[in-house]
Amino acid sequence: MRAIPMIACWWVCIQAAGAAQGQTPLDTAEIFVEDVTYSGNGCPSGSARISMSQEHMLFALAYDELMAMKGPDIDRTRRRKSCTLNMLVHAPQGYSFAITELGTEGSVDLDPGTSVDQSIALWFSGDPFDMRVIFRSDFYGPVHENYTDRRVFGVESIRWSPCGGTVPVNIQVSLKAVATDPARAAISVDRLSHFVMHWQRCDTPPVTDVTQPEPPAPPTPASIELPPAP
Repeated sequence: MRAIPMIACWWVCIQAAGAAQGQTPLDTAEIFVEDVTYSGNGCPSGSARISMSQEHMLFALAYDELMAMKGPDIDRTRRRKSCTLNMLVHAPQGYSFAITELGTEGSVDLDPGTSVDQSIALWFSGDPFDMRVIFRSDFYGPVHENYTDRRVFGVESIRWSPCGGTVPVNIQVSLKAVATDPARAAISVDRLSHFVMHWQRCDTPPVTDVTQPEPPAPPTPASIELPPAP
């Protein structure tokens, strides 16, 4: 897959720390993503759609089959599902980045006494310490609704990439459904909807406050409308 440049937008946002006097500011034209792939029992080949816009530089991932279910007539292999997104992010020389926000959209369908959980893990391939950012969302029945789960990572959860070059980034979404017959529980993730990267120079102290204001909606011409799952 060809490289896709990235600028600030609703799906992929870039925040740069202010350059110190005399330092070269971040050139977003040197930031791009390439070789985006996915794998896992929750996203077999052809079941996820990666949407990108060359003109407006947007990025989003939609899932057709990322769903975990538990019930009396549901195969037990369906109670746990996962999908791992792999991509290469090119960092300009002298800069590193951290993923500071991420969001998912989906739905839950839970009978009384049942539950489901969604966990998301973020990590850089080749990290000698295998440092991962992991967050969970738990839902308890009875509930039947769509949800949007957007997370802003705290300072203690931020992991900075190596300095400059091409960095392999991994994002794994895992789902689990818990229910006792005859109750039913289901959770589905429809899309990876919000992704914020914070950039800073490698020779400056790590940023400790990456709180972002709510980004405005993109102009209508820049919107990506993902087609509904079949």
